[in-house]
Amino acid sequence: MGITRAQFVGYILFNLLCCIFIWFKPTQLRPYFHGASVIVVVALFCLLGWAVGTSDGFGSVLESESKLSGSSLGWALCSSIMAVIGSIAAGILNQNDYTRFARKTSQVTWPQFISFNISASIVGIVGIFVTASTQKRYGKGEPLWDPSALFAAMQDQGGSGARAGTFFLAVAFILSQLSINVPGNVLAGGLDVASVLPKYINLRRGAYILAALSVAPNPWQQLASGSTFLSVLSAYAVFLGPMIGLLCTHFYLIQKRQFHIPDLYEGSRMSIYWYDYGVNWRTVVAWVCAIFPSMPGFVNSVNPALKVDKGGSHVFSLSFVLGFWLAAVISYALHWIFPVHYPDVTVLEGVALDTSSGISEIAWTDPKLAEASAA
Repeated sequence: MGITRAQFVGYILFNLLCCIFIWFKPTQLRPYFHGASVIVVVALFCLLGWAVGTSDGFGSVLESESKLSGSSLGWALCSSIMAVIGSIAAGILNQNDYTRFARKTSQVTWPQFISFNISASIVGIVGIFVTASTQKRYGKGEPLWDPSALFAAMQDQGGSGARAGTFFLAVAFILSQLSINVPGNVLAGGLDVASVLPKYINLRRGAYILAALSVAPNPWQQLASGSTFLSVLSAYAVFLGPMIGLLCTHFYLIQKRQFHIPDLYEGSRMSIYWYDYGVNWRTVVAWVCAIFPSMPGFVNSVNPALKVDKGGSHVFSLSFVLGFWLAAVISYALHWIFPVHYPDVTVLEGVALDTSSGISEIAWTDPKLAEASAA
């Protein structure tokens, strides 16, 4: 199964903790997230100080030189960048579940830009130095990139002080993972599930359904090795990159940041967002076309026995960026060539629709509504 009995028990306990957090409303969890973020930052720098202060010198992590050069090095860097973007792709896609509650755009853009770049850089640098500092002492020459593997080695080779340290560090890491998993995966996914049958499923029920289904893909096997984990992150970039491109195009270019809110909740032909039997086939076609070029390289990353040429591997190394732009361009082109046919209602509660260009353009007939929409 790719997991030990002890690890599986830990997996079950962590899921039970998540189920407890699901019961509370997102607004009730806000103080926890603020407190957990402070605890995690303190624990991270404590781990760094301990690792560097008690090390017998840095291992080969900082001393080794790259065996790649030229184009091979460049494509390896591109692949690594796509893996990093893949690790945050779900957050990019789901962030609107929370950012839509912001009163001003400035509350969303600059805080995220600054906090993400600083936190991602610090965590990466701390991880490298901790791994290099503990390589000789606990890794027996092998770098321990996985914090859980490092903590296990500290428990086995250290004394009572090391065991106490690993306990408190593990608690901090659990708080960190709960702060990531609950809002980023469980609650965000619960909102998606609830939107399918809103009459019967609310946020809490949707989150519990998602938690029950999360066992099906055997998530512990995704952490079986470093290469498998990178393949999982790359998969996020392949499939979510085009989705993000579709969202950006639809929001900024097709809808021009204007929506008729009541029609979003109208499940019939009277809604201007009904499209064809409730499905906008243009976005479906654009998404499939955008992921198709990256599929050979993705399949090869999952199963190296299936060989692909260098071209397919290089395309896969650009999966997120390529998928984003392909989906965006194809979606806009399809909406232009095959314009959406709206109901014969031209004025809906102060909203006029201009579809002469083939792209839906909503003009507010009431100045007060236009001002409120802009705000």
